Amino acid sequence: MGRERVSGDAVGLDTQRLLAHPLIGNFLNFRKLSDNIPQGKHNMQSLFNATEAQEIIERLQKLTVASKRQWGTMSVAQMLAHCNVSVETAMGLNFPKRKLIGRLLGKLLKMKFLDSKPMVRNSITEDAYVTTHAEYEFEKERAKAIALVRAFHENGPAKCTDHPHSYFGKLKPDEWATLKWKHFDHHLRQFGV
Repeated sequence: MGRERVSGDAVGLDTQRLLAHPLIGNFLNFRKLSDNIPQGKHNMQSLFNATEAQEIIERLQKLTVASKRQWGTMSVAQMLAHCNVSVETAMGLNFPKRKLIGRLLGKLLKMKFLDSKPMVRNSITEDAYVTTHAEYEFEKERAKAIALVRAFHENGPAKCTDHPHSYFGKLKPDEWATLKWKHFDHHLRQFGV
């Protein structure tokens, strides 16, 4: 029933593994923490903003089945399915489990993802959002993405999930709205729109 004592060497090895982890390397080593200290009010994009939600929808409409990725490994249809399941989490339609790395470093990671800079390319993906099917139907996934962006915007803060994010923990509705805007923006830039 008691907890086993962990040696200092094991803790050091775990720390080294965490620091070598791609998520940590991408987000803690490439930007100084001081970059994320708010200097006045930032104008953060949000899916709660009607204009910004509509801009995401218009960019989604510009995608075609032939859209080519600029980085990463997903096809355009896989990317849409990935974004769909991600925004469904913010809407309380699925519930990924918390990650250990998120429990340990979630607040720092959250600062990196919610700053005013675009998301970093080739960052780690939550397991629940990995699109494993070889083929997704492009038109179906694009229509679903557009409908989900509209629903998220129209539902507003009251319909945001209170389930913790797998990496960042508890998020306020405006943080979910910013995170989802940045996530769509990231993947739309990935496909050149």
